[in-house]
Amino acid sequence: MDARADAQSVPDGRTAVTPDYCYNAQVTRIIDADTVEVRVDVGFRMWAEMPMRLAGINAPEKYTDAGKVATNALTDQLGSIPSDVVVKTIKPVEKYGRYLGVLFKDEVNLNEWLINFGYAVPYLEGK
Repeated sequence: MDARADAQSVPDGRTAVTPDYCYNAQVTRIIDADTVEVRVDVGFRMWAEMPMRLAGINAPEKYTDAGKVATNALTDQLGSIPSDVVVKTIKPVEKYGRYLGVLFKDEVNLNEWLINFGYAVPYLEGK
């Protein structure tokens, strides 16, 4: 499945980040509410393990009370670990070597879910 899409304009004139590729994956570790480790099915019985930053969001740091609440909310949404998900990645990797991506669990966009329920805020910098 190819999730390639053109960039979309947002009201303030900046460009929204849109996914380039779509993969079946497993979340193997939750680092905090906006960073997870994933095991990505790249095809032909090959898997790649990598950290992934959830694109377009910023959640509180995990050592804060709000960060613990946000991380627990993401953990609850994912269920047991490893958790089967769909990852839509955005190329290239960001400055810390993580892929940027949109995380889907049971067709729910978890990036948007975290924002909609107040666990994260929109973040368009550092794409």
